[in-house]
Amino acid sequence: MKIVKITSVSVAILLVGTVSTFATLIDFNSGALSDNFTSPDTDNSAIVAGEGLSGSGAVDTSNNGQVHVYKASTYDLAGGAVTVSMYVRYGSFLLNGNPVTTAAQPLWIGLTTDATDSYASEAGGTDSRDEVNVVIEGTGDANTFYLAIRDGNPIRGQSANVVLTSGNWYYMTMTTTKVDANKVSVTAGLFNSDTDGVLGTQVAFSSTSFATASASDTTLSAFFGGS
Repeated sequence: MKIVKITSVSVAILLVGTVSTFATLIDFNSGALSDNFTSPDTDNSAIVAGEGLSGSGAVDTSNNGQVHVYKASTYDLAGGAVTVSMYVRYGSFLLNGNPVTTAAQPLWIGLTTDATDSYASEAGGTDSRDEVNVVIEGTGDANTFYLAIRDGNPIRGQSANVVLTSGNWYYMTMTTTKVDANKVSVTAGLFNSDTDGVLGTQVAFSSTSFATASASDTTLSAFFGGS
């Protein structure tokens, strides 16, 4: 599986991949964000030392919809399923401990056909349907969320609601598989994690299929973001 790993405060490790390359760990210590990612929008993210998994560096993505696009590789679903995943910590860096509305999109991961799209300021989805993403959505009740699979902005699938624990680490993942020239299958999951990234039980799951330009794009870019 072609995998890229990334570490951050709200985002602790991002993985991107198809079935042929080795994993790359990006710990977000000095320079790791700017060296490995580009942002189509003004970048207000901050590196925070010692706040990632196992005391590594991390990215504070609490900056109103910033998206970071991995710039070392692009992906083609014809080469196999692509997985994008990241570790996230719920709490002060995610939502400042406050309840959120159903419109809130605190953290997301995905694949886009246009690495320069204005989705960077759209909080989890471009207005065109040329990306596939998974978002941790708030329900409006304190600490209660669900995973939303999005086709750009429209929601195509979602998990049952789940209560998250402030301060805990979680691992969210999205796998996209080409069904045919016009359609993809997407699965999304959220797992408990300890502070070293060791996974526990699955707490949320969703899967769906839909038509998208991403199915046939040969240069998809992976991204993560947070608000």
